[in-house]
Formats: sequence, structure tokens, C-alpha cells
Amino acid sequence: MSKTTDTLFDLIAITNDGRLFYESAIALISSPQLKTLFSEMARAKANLSTVLSQQLTAVKSSPANDSGLVGQFKMFYIHALAALQQCSDASCLQELEEIEAHLLDVLESAVVECDEISHLPVLHMQMKRVRLCHAHLLELKRRLRVA
Repeated sequence: MSKTTDTLFDLIAITNDGRLFYESAIALISSPQLKTLFSEMARAKANLSTVLSQQLTAVKSSPANDSGLVGQFKMFYIHALAALQQCSDASCLQELEEIEAHLLDVLESAVVECDEISHLPVLHMQMKRVRLCHAHLLELKRRLRVA
């Protein structure tokens, strides 16, 4: 199995954890703006996981054990969920923005280091979607800091 395939399996696990986080977080917050953003993030993560899973099914790969990266993101999301009830919307968005920026870096690295040409179109398409969600998160963070 290639390094890119391993990375894609990691991204699937990470985005599944992220989707579960955002779905759980919706029930813990009262802000309509955050509920809307979190719903969008959950849908985007579900889509990313589905598309990457389909890509890997097409090349008949199966996952290795979770990497340290998967565990790292799992801990990020667990910590963020616990903190969600104790922080302001703006400070929670700051923490989530850092997590999502790190995920964006991982996805960008997967594109740059891609050693399987068949994965590139899917990775580029998903990068656009992840960047758009990240931009929405940044915009809401900016609006809440201004208000």
C-alpha cells in the first residue's frame, strides 16, 4: 500500500471523528450561527469521508492500523467537545479553527506528496470544499470578535 493510500485512510478516520464531533456539538450549543456552521462542517466531513472511501474502494485497498495522526485528531476533538460547554463562541471557534487548519495542512500535504495519480482529481476537489468550510469558520470567528 502506498503512503498516499495510508494518508487517505487516516483522513477518512479523522473526518469521521470530526463529523461525530460536530454532530454532538450541535446539541451542546445555543448559538444559531454555530449550529448552522457545525451542521455545514458535519455534512462536509461526511462527504469527504464518503468520497475518499469510494476512491479507496475503487483501488481495492484496506486500512492499516490508526496512525498517531488519527489519535492526535481524536484527542483534539474530545478536548474541543469538553471545552465547548465552558467557553465563549469566539474562543471555541479559535480552538476549532486551529484543529481545522491542521486538517487542511494534512490534506494539502496529501496532495503535494500524492504518489498515485488516480487520487489527485479527488484530492483537489475535496481541497476546495475543505477550504470553503474553513473560510466559513474564519468568517464567523471574525464576525464574533467584531461584535
